[in-house]
Amino acid sequence: MGKSEYLFCGNEIRQVLEAQRLQLVSEIDSQNPGYILNISEDDYTKHLLDKHSILSPILHSDKKNIHNVGDSSIDVSGRFDYAVDRDEGPVYVKGTYITVAIPFEGEAELFSFKLPSTYFSYPRGNIVGKEIHLAYSRLKQDQGNLKAEIDNDIKRIEQCVRELNGIIEQHNGSLLSLIKESIANRKAKVLADLQLVNSLGIPLKKRDDVAEPVTVPLVRKKIIIEKPKVAEKAYVPEPAMLPEDYESILSMIKNLSLVIERNHPTFATMTEPDIRNIILVLLNAVYEGIATGETFNGSGKTDILLRHKGQNLFIAECKFWQGKKELIDAINQLLGYITWRDTKTALIIFNRNKDFTSVLQKIQESVKEYKCYKQELGTSETTIFRYKFCRLDDTNKEFFLTVLIFDVPERI
Repeated sequence: MGKSEYLFCGNEIRQVLEAQRLQLVSEIDSQNPGYILNISEDDYTKHLLDKHSILSPILHSDKKNIHNVGDSSIDVSGRFDYAVDRDEGPVYVKGTYITVAIPFEGEAELFSFKLPSTYFSYPRGNIVGKEIHLAYSRLKQDQGNLKAEIDNDIKRIEQCVRELNGIIEQHNGSLLSLIKESIANRKAKVLADLQLVNSLGIPLKKRDDVAEPVTVPLVRKKIIIEKPKVAEKAYVPEPAMLPEDYESILSMIKNLSLVIERNHPTFATMTEPDIRNIILVLLNAVYEGIATGETFNGSGKTDILLRHKGQNLFIAECKFWQGKKELIDAINQLLGYITWRDTKTALIIFNRNKDFTSVLQKIQESVKEYKCYKQELGTSETTIFRYKFCRLDDTNKEFFLTVLIFDVPERI
């Protein structure tokens, strides 16, 4: 038999996967500084995960079929029942050949890689399109054990596919940490280089001949998430609110909601501006007067704005719940307020409807349908939802949106 009549007998699978991991790291390291510093890390990570993850093959043994049956010439030299001496040379007798086809899903190339269990014993078979073909030739008197041989060959291939898929699963599971580590290393290298250049005081000549890297994965899926694009611009570090300060502000607003819910007579007649002003008082008590209301920012006036040395750190919009359309309008309004540097935002919804559970569900559905929605970041409480959004004009510029919903007493 020729080597092509065997499966899992080519390059060693673990060496192939290690080469692909090295190629992945090389691909990240080849990105130019402007791209790696400005791109959305989550989007780039998703692209790389999709590109370098491998789909495990699926063998459909239950759908095996007889692909072909016909005459076969079988050499009987050396067989006592034909009284033909081996030294007399080949003597052919007409027999029967049969080909069993086993359909599979996945990349045919995966069936060529050597597994730990196939170093010294390769399963028989040929890959033809999306099928594994097993060929058998038999004389009439030798056909009694054919079914058992076919079953054993299929069982051996199934064992190899299970072993292969276990190795692939381990490989895919390791990609996320490898990608994140490689991106972090590349960013650190680029930032260190920028720091070195800045310390020299010599201007850096710009290049306009940087080409996109060309990569050829060893094994790839048919549909790949498009590599995220980024506008060519210099990287400028942005002022940002610390996560703990963001959480502190959200906690203060949440605690205020409890006060509102427990003091019906006081808040039943309050309007949206009234409640907003109370929130501003609380924020200014903690953040030394830097919280303002109805402040011009972006393309309009935002309800609550925290600034530091002229830079926006936190933006919030307050609205009473009036339905899905009004919620989308409020998000549009918030997006119109934020500038390129804003990263921490909140949408504070006051509800005076009776069906609070239904309102919570409608809010979650509406937010996820919005065109700039990217990812849900979980719910810290049943009335607080966290999301990652992007700007309308720059999908790589991401910001955090927390939606807080409060049940406000009805007017009497």
